[in-house]
Amino acid sequence: MVRQRPSLADQRATALLQAMQLQQQRPDQAELQVETGGDPRLAALAYGLQLLGERRSLVPSSGTLTDLLEVNGISFREVRTPLDLVESNRALMLVLAEDDGRPLVVHRRSGKALIFDPLEPLGPLPLLQQPACKPFAYEIYAGWPEGLNSLPKLLGFSLNQHITPLLAVLVSALVVALFNLCIPTLTSFLVGTVLPLGQLRLIVETSFVVVLIAISTVVAQLFSNLALVRLESLVNLRVETALFTHLLRLPLQFFSNLGTADLITRIAAVRQMRQLLSNGLMSAALGLLFSLTNLVLMVTYQAQLAMVASAFSAVSAVVMGLLVWQNARLERPLQEGQAQVNNLGLQAVNGMAQIRVGGNEPFVFERWFRDVARLARLQRQGEGYANALEILARVLNPLGQALIFGVFMVVLVQAKQASGSGAPSTSVSVGSLGANELVATFVSFQAAYLSFNGQLSSLATQVASTVARLVVLWQRSEVVMYAAPEAGASLAGAQHQVEGEFNIQKLQVSYPGKSEPILNDISLLIPNGTYTAFTGPSGCGKTTLLRCLLRLMEPELGVIQVDGVDLRKLNVRAYRRQLGVVLQNTPLPSGSIYEIVRAGRPHSRDEVWEALAQAAIADDVKGMGMQLETVISEGAGAISGGQRQRIALARALVGQPKVLLLDEATSAVDASTQAAISRTLENLRITRIAIAHRLSTIESADQVAVIQQGTIRELGLFSELSVREGGYLLRDGR
Repeated sequence: MVRQRPSLADQRATALLQAMQLQQQRPDQAELQVETGGDPRLAALAYGLQLLGERRSLVPSSGTLTDLLEVNGISFREVRTPLDLVESNRALMLVLAEDDGRPLVVHRRSGKALIFDPLEPLGPLPLLQQPACKPFAYEIYAGWPEGLNSLPKLLGFSLNQHITPLLAVLVSALVVALFNLCIPTLTSFLVGTVLPLGQLRLIVETSFVVVLIAISTVVAQLFSNLALVRLESLVNLRVETALFTHLLRLPLQFFSNLGTADLITRIAAVRQMRQLLSNGLMSAALGLLFSLTNLVLMVTYQAQLAMVASAFSAVSAVVMGLLVWQNARLERPLQEGQAQVNNLGLQAVNGMAQIRVGGNEPFVFERWFRDVARLARLQRQGEGYANALEILARVLNPLGQALIFGVFMVVLVQAKQASGSGAPSTSVSVGSLGANELVATFVSFQAAYLSFNGQLSSLATQVASTVARLVVLWQRSEVVMYAAPEAGASLAGAQHQVEGEFNIQKLQVSYPGKSEPILNDISLLIPNGTYTAFTGPSGCGKTTLLRCLLRLMEPELGVIQVDGVDLRKLNVRAYRRQLGVVLQNTPLPSGSIYEIVRAGRPHSRDEVWEALAQAAIADDVKGMGMQLETVISEGAGAISGGQRQRIALARALVGQPKVLLLDEATSAVDASTQAAISRTLENLRITRIAIAHRLSTIESADQVAVIQQGTIRELGLFSELSVREGGYLLRDGR
């Protein structure tokens, strides 16, 4: 039988009914209030951010949706629209309507797909069928929150919007705890009552109940583990994307102050800390719950014995916790030592050619061995604590059981004596028990004690280890979490449409630890649409000046104006998106040529081919077997240096920038290719700023600035400077 699809009118009526039910049940989520000035794109973004737990104002933009997302600092990635959005379990997604391209927010709530149309007055509606939308969409993610300066805030950010899977974990764990309570009780009933009666039917029925409870416990534990895995996945996605986006917005100086391996371990510390907070607290809470349930059972069986057993377990747990704490205190020197060893290994691999040429292998090995020996000593100390903990656990377990047996016998004798003399006793219940009930009580108490003691010891060691590690990880990771984004990255910066004029006024730049400035009193006007070339000896500050124009570095003194606007007042992300930049020795990521040139931006294949032609590399790509789909490995080792530079140039040109900044961008290409590139760039009529040493690169410049000892010593046309007596181009130019 073929099931008929409901008509559009029926679907609409059903959607309206469910929407009204949603509004009545959860008005705090169904009626999100946003201030968007009537812009449907801003309304959709505001709704999406509120679902992610962010409530902040948005900056309008007349550009594309990706421009709007970037201007507002929203983390996103472009994806293919799922063929079935109704059943898709993807992250929060912006799909684009087929008719006008407005964003529609698709998300899930309580297992149901909802869609928010900014033009729909009823708010989010149940998604019943695939909407008419474009083949690509955007997933958006939460950003790193400001003011995250404590562990509770980190935990709150991690678990925000994930309360439902958290409740599923807790409820399933509670069910497991209740089932665990049933097993000792039924065991006592089986040994003390059923077996002495010798009734086979009752034995079978009781055994069947025990097996049924055991199976139910396994199922509940499996459900708890699955819920925990789902919670971990959701939390990992939220924290990892937010942290990585935060790293991408940090200033370059932050990365230069830390070694690569050290930085990686500090970033990983955030993830480890989050896992300890969620898993550690969850495990501690469950361990406390299970231990309390077993303590209740012990008190029910025999109160005096329970007091002795709990006191012994508490002392054992404290001793084991102290050992674990001492072991965990080695965590910080261990992590720092491991980072130092990794840093040295990475430096050795990267500089292997220089090490071999200079014959420095003995020196490098001596440094490496010294660091590894220090790390090994710390690891031996940790292993000593771990061995002591294991030995203590093996000694305390039988000692505790012997103590319980001895105390039980004393209580039993006292109860019998009190029962025989007629004196009142708090343990008359024990003395009045028969042999079978006595055995059942002791067996059940022993089982409850073993479970209680193991869980309490595990709880103590876990809490001590978690707290000690959290302290160390927080100290390691706070340099990453507290790092402020680069200057100009805030949304308060002006959104300026770059035309291409630069006015540099009395610029002075110094590096930390240097007594003399690398640039001093640099002043230069770069008119719109002109070609300005900087040249000079190595180390004179040319690349530093380019970094200042990109606002990768902040000058100590002076001002850089862009079209008459102070660069410091501009939104740096919006500003850089309008520039085409090729830095010296730019590495290419792995991927196809199309993906590399497009660089995640919405450019068509025709636009990529045009950029490749402008960079004089289109013919080379056409000669490759897969053309645009040719995969280049990381570092572009499969292509020549000249091809690598031209692909990087095409990536800078594909966005049709108003300004092109080049740092030795064509140093590896031959003269004829260089001439072809120069002719193409001249026809673009854009502002070009280049750093170069080759005469063929700078001879067509409208002005050539020679930088020596941090200042502009010469300025003029190439034809003038190349014949000037005592000038740099005549004396030292290449």
